[in-house]
Amino acid sequence: MKVRLVAAPALPGLLGVVLIGATIPKLPPARNNMNFAGDSIMQGVCATNATATVVGRLTYIHPTWFIRNYSYAGASVTGLPAVPAMNPSAIAELFGADTDVVFLGTNDWSGAPPLAKFASAYGNFLDTLAGAPNKPKVICVTPIWRCEEEGNKSNAAGYTMDALRSAIATACHSRGDPVIDGLKLVPNDRSYYFDGCLHPNDRGYKNFASALDTALSPLVTP
Repeated sequence: MKVRLVAAPALPGLLGVVLIGATIPKLPPARNNMNFAGDSIMQGVCATNATATVVGRLTYIHPTWFIRNYSYAGASVTGLPAVPAMNPSAIAELFGADTDVVFLGTNDWSGAPPLAKFASAYGNFLDTLAGAPNKPKVICVTPIWRCEEEGNKSNAAGYTMDALRSAIATACHSRGDPVIDGLKLVPNDRSYYFDGCLHPNDRGYKNFASALDTALSPLVTP
């Protein structure tokens, strides 16, 4: 495109310059900064490569989503013998996030703390995130299906995964935080899991990302 400069009188003693044929560049789309707090599943364990993980697929679908994936094997809100509880203050210190999305819970079920202890720890985790200086939006995602649910098995503390999901939903709803039902994100079928039980395979992660995108997109901007 050619731009032609034309001199024109403006204020007394000044010369105005008019750009004819020039266009104002479009502003880039707004970026949504998110923190994902999860365990080995959100980390992408058993995916064949990074692009096959949930985060890899979401950022391909949404180039304006900038996701800090604070997820690692064994992560929980109550802690395990070999892995301490995730520190929510570390996430709260990642300034600039518009949204914090919490995917924790499945390792807590395995660790089997009393359900009331889990509920209290999960609530404190949410409160710490919400108390960050930038006041991010907090979204809860309950754990995806795992094979022990085929027989509605209880853990060593005597409660099922459904009971744990219910405790998460109660903690989040009581604080006004949206809840996404993880049980609906991956087909409840061992063939979608690399190990047949806990960690999705590429097909499972693809379903996970697609269903999460559908549920999460209306809750975040842009």
